[in-house]
Formats: sequence, C-alpha cells, structure tokens
Amino acid sequence: MLSAGEIDRYHRDGYVIARGFQLTPHECARLQADLETVLQQNSDIPSDRLINVHLEGKPPYGAIGASGFEQLARDPRIVDMVEQLIGPDLILWLTHLFCKPAAIGREVPWHQDGQYWPIQPAATCTVWVALDTVDQDNGAMRIIPGSHQRGSFRHTTDLSDALTLNQVADTSQFDENTAQYIELQPGQVSLHDIGVLHGSAANTSGRRRAGLALRYMPSTAWFRRDASVENSKLDWTLLPLQLVRGVNRHELNDLRAGHGDFDPVITSATF
Repeated sequence: MLSAGEIDRYHRDGYVIARGFQLTPHECARLQADLETVLQQNSDIPSDRLINVHLEGKPPYGAIGASGFEQLARDPRIVDMVEQLIGPDLILWLTHLFCKPAAIGREVPWHQDGQYWPIQPAATCTVWVALDTVDQDNGAMRIIPGSHQRGSFRHTTDLSDALTLNQVADTSQFDENTAQYIELQPGQVSLHDIGVLHGSAANTSGRRRAGLALRYMPSTAWFRRDASVENSKLDWTLLPLQLVRGVNRHELNDLRAGHGDFDPVITSATF
C-alpha cells in the first residue's frame, strides 16, 4: 500500500515511486521468462510497441501474450495502490510492453498520455513495472513534476522512425531541466497520471531496458469506442476492457466487446 505521503506526492507531482513495494526475486524471474517468450513469439512487432501482452492474441492487436502478465495486472497488491489513487471501481483497459534493446532502443518523446486515449473525462493511472534494472544510462523514464496540473500542452506530429510515439510536446512550454528520472530495480513500480509530461531517451547503453505499463481507469469515466483520436493509430472498437475491482459505474462502457465468449467481469486474483 502507498503511504499517505506517497499519495500526496502522486497528486502533487503527477507520479510516485512505490517505495514499499517490490516483487520477489522469484516473481521477477517468472516475469522475465514470460518477457523472453513474448519477444520471441512476436518477433514481427517492434519490441517497444507490444500492446496487450496480458491477453492471448485477442483483437484488435493480436499480440501473443503471457499468463504471468495477466496475473500481474490483477495482483491485489498493485490494484490496492491504484484504488488508493483513483477510487474503488477499476477497469484495466490496456497493457503496453516497452522493451528498449541494448544500443538501439528508441526514444520516447516528451508527451502526455491523454493525447492518445479516448477516455472522458481524462482519467487513468499507469503502473509501470520494471522488468530490468532501469536507470539514466539505458533510457529511464523522466517526468516533469506537477505538469499534470497545467492542462493540455501543445504537441506536434513527428513520424520519425527514431521515436516510439508520434506526438511530441513543444519543449518551449516547460523547462526540461526540472525533469526527474524514475530509476527502478527489477520488480519495483512507479505510478503516473494521464496528464503528466514524460518521456525517455534512447537506450545507447549495452543493457536492455524493459518495463510493463498497466493502465487502469476509474469505471466512472467513459471509454469512447466511437472516438476518433487523431494522434492514435490504435483501434478502440474491439479493445477488451476488464473490470478488475468494484462495479462498472458508467452505463456506456462496453465490457463485452473484444472478449468473445470470455466473461470480462473478473475479480482480483492472487499473483
């Protein structure tokens, strides 16, 4: 669980490192094995663009996932922390594996997550789970503290293949020198708000940098499947949403789409 000070820091700065949480060495080893399997089985997909690896090839993205990532996303220890920040009724709506290979890992430009997502009102807590040692040398995430309180920043489109994302926040709107780095050991997590400015440099080191982003929204928000997000290449129509705690509070959230015969109303499970 997050301390009162960590909860205050999250709301003030837009992010927090959960100092009291770390997966065990055994749990980390299992997830690292799952990571290797996912990378091998999805070799045709860039390793920093593997979407919904907690699912087994469900539409619309079809990446071959791993059960360990699904169990991690429902782990009560993680869901408890998210509940402390955004409330008791929670939907897991996306996972994203960010794996920057040694020496060739691409840059994630400065951006706000809300640029890409069809959630009204804009509300998501992302839990970023380190699968490798993450530091400045291999492209750790950096964040502009408090930027989530300043509304939307101006972004421009950059289609360069050197970037993981195509929306880049105009750096004239903020001071990059105020950035703070999120350095983590395997099994540690950080949590950040949908509106905070963040990014990461390319990995020019000799070490891989891998992490799994788990994205949760309060079920009081509306996931707009009909929305056309200009800056996103993702298809929202069949994206499987999973209720991981509480009840769905918004009648327009479709929890059946993309699941087929699978029952999407899931209770928390132990990892």
